[in-house]
Amino acid sequence: MIQQAINEYKTATDNFLKVLGMFNQQQFNTVPFEGSWTPAQVADHMLKSQWGLPQVLTGNTKPADRKPDAGNAFIEKIFLDFSAKYKSLEFILPTEEPQDKTEVLSKYNAKSEEIRQTFEPLDPTDICLDFEVPGSGPFTRLEWLHFVACHTIRHTHQLENIHQVLVN
Repeated sequence: MIQQAINEYKTATDNFLKVLGMFNQQQFNTVPFEGSWTPAQVADHMLKSQWGLPQVLTGNTKPADRKPDAGNAFIEKIFLDFSAKYKSLEFILPTEEPQDKTEVLSKYNAKSEEIRQTFEPLDPTDICLDFEVPGSGPFTRLEWLHFVACHTIRHTHQLENIHQVLVN
């Protein structure tokens, strides 16, 4: 279960970086259609959404009183339904400023590696108490990794749609 979660997270991250890498610098900061984020803004949102995760994983916890992956179905229902549209929480809204693609890719790669290295030695069944996604209740470390993987899959799908618009 633990290695599967790590592999899922790594695959989601690798796919996100691969799709993000398909944009040239100009496309990276181009709005593809009205109401859309640029690829740079998608990446910035993802970075902001993951920035504090290592601290959440190493923060206050308690032993789980339920299956450590009990929340995964809830997470998947939200993030893997690509027909559903959501508004971002304000504190993870992306910047409006143009960004350097190489720098963003480097930061994202470093953050994903930090998350993986933080997660691996910890008890994945513990419930993290320092932050909750609104409306979800507290996640175990295992659920946090699944959350980030599903959120990444969702935004990889978004980037693929943006790419189709920008290259055609």
